[in-house]
Amino acid sequence: MLQVNMFDLVKGFSGVIDMVNTTLASHHQRTAVVADQICLRLSLPPEEHHRVVISAMLHDVGVIPLHDRTDNLVFEKEMTRHSQAGYLMLRTCPVLYEEARVLLYHHTDWQMVRELPEAERAVGVIGNLVHLADSVDVHSRLNPELDYLRCIVKNGIGRSFEKTSAEAVLDFMDDPAFYDMLENSGQYLDDHPTPELILKDEDVTVFSMLFSHVIDSRSPFTATHSTGVAWIGRALHQLAWLDDADRSTMFVAGLLHDIGKIGVPNELIEKPGPLDNHEFKKVSHHAQLSLDVLGGIPGFEKVTPWGALHHEKLNGRGYPNGLTAERIPTESRLMAVADVMTALTEDRPYRAGLDEDKTMSILSSMVEQGGLDGDLVQLVRDNYGEVNEIRRQAQSEAAGFFRNLTDDIKLRCPDSRF
Repeated sequence: MLQVNMFDLVKGFSGVIDMVNTTLASHHQRTAVVADQICLRLSLPPEEHHRVVISAMLHDVGVIPLHDRTDNLVFEKEMTRHSQAGYLMLRTCPVLYEEARVLLYHHTDWQMVRELPEAERAVGVIGNLVHLADSVDVHSRLNPELDYLRCIVKNGIGRSFEKTSAEAVLDFMDDPAFYDMLENSGQYLDDHPTPELILKDEDVTVFSMLFSHVIDSRSPFTATHSTGVAWIGRALHQLAWLDDADRSTMFVAGLLHDIGKIGVPNELIEKPGPLDNHEFKKVSHHAQLSLDVLGGIPGFEKVTPWGALHHEKLNGRGYPNGLTAERIPTESRLMAVADVMTALTEDRPYRAGLDEDKTMSILSSMVEQGGLDGDLVQLVRDNYGEVNEIRRQAQSEAAGFFRNLTDDIKLRCPDSRF
């Protein structure tokens, strides 16, 4: 059974969003540090304080499904689009619904927040606080000079930023320790007291489903891939008579197995032909990134190897660690089979999914070459129709999710290039 602190999950996934643009490394955690310092000086109630920090750690998640240029985050172009997209993504996860509403306003200037209907103004105020924290980090990268940063904040008071929040920033800007906090934002957030918001199986699964959609939304080549892997993995786990108590853990591992692909250039993910050696190294690095991200989340001690080691091979020629058979857990072997089967049977923009004969031929060939576990491939052969139908139905539903998301964004942002 999975039990994970929500704050730990959010912190782990905030680093994933940063992978989209290495020039903004640690941006979401740094923004969270600024937001936290503002909340402390304003003595906000704990529930509101935590909502601000969690929202800050996820605020730019909307750039991923939009395939947006990440330099727009620095030069502040088309902010409405990714704010809307982030809201639409996060609202699918019940435990993040209030944070989703905050994201809707995280680029809304104070002069516009003041005009919001009373029922919406409170969340707009929180969104504007995140807007301020975001601006402080972005501008500190453009020009770290204190006078420049103070000028940005001062000039925004009453127009871009709410007065008391801005004054709180001006107060702690003079403290040299603040810049140490920014440079060591991850450690600061680890050391800072956080609420014990423990999520159990169902909520962890829904949260992971959200981020599997974020991962897959980068490309039509992989639009429902993680969903397919998760459902095949879960089905094979049950058919193999493995521990029932670990079934949801296996499902979550499948949803998140490719989380490191956020750090791989999209043109390589979408390349329909073979990769050269240099390109293959870049793509294969996603497995190590997945290992690093999942391994940094307390409570994911099983999720991490089961998901991130799906490219290891029994003959020791896999990656990221070149493990040999005796060091690869059964669940990781099972995930490898689920990943390959999904890739072969799902439709891609450049080809239709393969039929049973071709799929089983390739899986059997990979067993002969020492890549996949023969017993688990036989399990697929014996239950092919059932397992493939589970995958097909799950991916069909996931495709519907993406269609609805696209329609919602186009409805809210008629000029969107989505």
